[in-house]
Amino acid sequence: MLKQIRDGVGDLRSGLAEVRDGVAEVRVELAGTNARIDALETRMAQSEIRLATEVVALSQAVDRVRTLLEDRLDDHERVADHERRITLLERRSA
Repeated sequence: MLKQIRDGVGDLRSGLAEVRDGVAEVRVELAGTNARIDALETRMAQSEIRLATEVVALSQAVDRVRTLLEDRLDDHERVADHERRITLLERRSA
């Protein structure tokens, strides 16, 4: 009976050693995963900065286009007014 208990303890110790080895392997894999996550986090932060910069540039470009369109519409009204005046002058002189 004692021999069986001793053999069982021996088996338990070898099983525990295997578990410890497995835990050590998991820790190594986890360290690698953490390193990859850290690298990914850095890349994401850099991407967010680049995107924010481009969004600001796009906003400025849209604002410039809007201003140009407003100026163009102002010119259109001015040209229409001049054409109306020229037509009136032509009618008077005819």
